[in-house]
Amino acid sequence: MNPWQLAQQIKSTLQSAVWPTGSGHPVFGAYDDSIVIFSGTPSSEQMPGGFPFCMIAFGDANNDQNDPDYLTQTFDLYIGAECAGDPLGEFSIIGGAATDGSAVELGGSYGRGVGEVTERVIAEVGNLNGFDGAKILVTATRSGVPSPLDDSHLVVDRVTIEAKCIAGLHYAAPQLLRVSGSTWTWEGSHCLSRFDFTQFRFGFIIGGTPASSPSGLDLVQYTGPLETFTHLPVAGRVYQIFADYSSRDPGNTVEGTSSALVGSYVLS
Repeated sequence: MNPWQLAQQIKSTLQSAVWPTGSGHPVFGAYDDSIVIFSGTPSSEQMPGGFPFCMIAFGDANNDQNDPDYLTQTFDLYIGAECAGDPLGEFSIIGGAATDGSAVELGGSYGRGVGEVTERVIAEVGNLNGFDGAKILVTATRSGVPSPLDDSHLVVDRVTIEAKCIAGLHYAAPQLLRVSGSTWTWEGSHCLSRFDFTQFRFGFIIGGTPASSPSGLDLVQYTGPLETFTHLPVAGRVYQIFADYSSRDPGNTVEGTSSALVGSYVLS
């Protein structure tokens, strides 16, 4: 992934994050700006109005001296939490009562302090280590300073992460294409977990040279999200698997397709 793709992957990952205990509610709410990609350092006026929130800001980038195709990109994650009726800001830092007055929400974000939310962010982003060619390192750079907000306190924490990324656009290719009898399978979990995954495309080209893209196939036999397809192989064909991606309209429009790499085709 390049830095722009990775920023969207971080956002997608945090949008699906849930609390590991209790009822397992989402860490961040459903409102549109709970997780945003941002440029620069946010001011108090620019911070989202709902809590908790996370703002993903691009930091510095440095080219790899040994390989110009790679670079190291930093991201600053600004994480905000707020607890009402907290004049000293203590609850907004370490957490307060896990009840909204009508029900106990041990598995929700109500009453959570920024420290608790930041722990979940670090855990979720840390799971992206080695994800689709992007190596992420989480560094404990933090600044949590209570800021007055009416009768409550808003606390913002900052986590800085480093990621080694591909400089250009990258579309991950399915691998380990194989057949047993008439059952074809491939490894595509690294494709399915991307925020922009649309579908797999399985087909063949007659002859012995793989097609460079799906448009070069003589017949596309399967499109969809599964990692298996049933088809009796025929001699004299190259069977191939591709993955399609779209960052703006996943599941519909195709913006990019994986390349034909070793492991994504089989000569029958």
